[in-house]
Amino acid sequence: MRARREDMPPEEFREIIDEAVAKGDLIIVGEAHGASRAFQRYLHSKGVGNVVVGHAKTIRYNAGGWLTHKYGNSVPSRKKAFIDDCYARVSGEKLNICH
Repeated sequence: MRARREDMPPEEFREIIDEAVAKGDLIIVGEAHGASRAFQRYLHSKGVGNVVVGHAKTIRYNAGGWLTHKYGNSVPSRKKAFIDDCYARVSGEKLNICH
């Protein structure tokens, strides 16, 4: 799958994503309309497999058929849990969702 230019994140974000992918980092992405879907389409177009799609309630979009993780039953609870996992991952902690 090749992403169209208008479906991709801005160049400066693609560079950061590409660096993380090259290092083998786990990519945690949302599934809402807009930027999250553009990031998913870009990751899918690059064949990235080390991705977790976070969501609240039910999954709505998963471009790559990646592992999903429910982060809460409401948007506020999802945001907090999603951010907590992102910070944990940056600090080097293992996440239960990665197993």
